[in-house]
Amino acid sequence: LPSNLQFEKVILHSSTGIQQDDPLGPLLFAAGVQPLAAGLRASSVDFTLFYLDDGVLAGSVDSVIIALV
Repeated sequence: LPSNLQFEKVILHSSTGIQQDDPLGPLLFAAGVQPLAAGLRASSVDFTLFYLDDGVLAGSVDSVIIALV
């Protein structure tokens, strides 16, 4: 039985989208996040590392702030 997830006036049914434990879930998520990660790697930060929904940026405070804005 699907759960109803409410965000303001929008209701999402947990039966839509990728389900937990779906072997393609991480691949599809990573494919969606990849353009953002590539853009951050091309920025002026010294170091970037991404694994699924975790990301690390390192560099001067100003360069990290600029990359995130």
